[in-house]
Amino acid sequence: MKIENFEKMLTSDRHQGNMEQIWDQKSAWFFHRTEKSKENFANRLVFRLIRDRALLEENSYILDIGCGTGRHLLEFSKHSSYLTGTDISSKMLTYAREKLSKVSDLHLVHGNWMELFQTEKKYDFVFVSMTPAVSLVEHIERMCFISRKYCMMERFVSHRDSVR
Repeated sequence: MKIENFEKMLTSDRHQGNMEQIWDQKSAWFFHRTEKSKENFANRLVFRLIRDRALLEENSYILDIGCGTGRHLLEFSKHSSYLTGTDISSKMLTYAREKLSKVSDLHLVHGNWMELFQTEKKYDFVFVSMTPAVSLVEHIERMCFISRKYCMMERFVSHRDSVR
């Protein structure tokens, strides 16, 4: 895929308006939906890739951008003790704190990750899953800048919405 097409695909999904308010309003629904499904994240392709390629070590510093209710951080806590999650929604982070209450070295950061995370090579693994928080090439470049080793982005490359 050409970079121009990738950039167009990324920006086509961008939402307008107050992102914190939008995600705060979705937080309860999202939390209950993900809790109800009891999805086994360890078997998902993303975590199989992480395990098969040995991307994480016990002392890896992990950043989850757009961590939401912490569902991926919970799985990451089985692989490393140094976890940071960030989200624009304070209500999503409230659910994450509840879900991850037994994780000892956890840092949950509220705000715009592009403004908050600017230190070069601070994290061993920077992860993002299905979030509009990474919607531009400059966001991907920042992920690479703050990562010492690996970045992983889980996102649909294309989708169709019959309602449009």
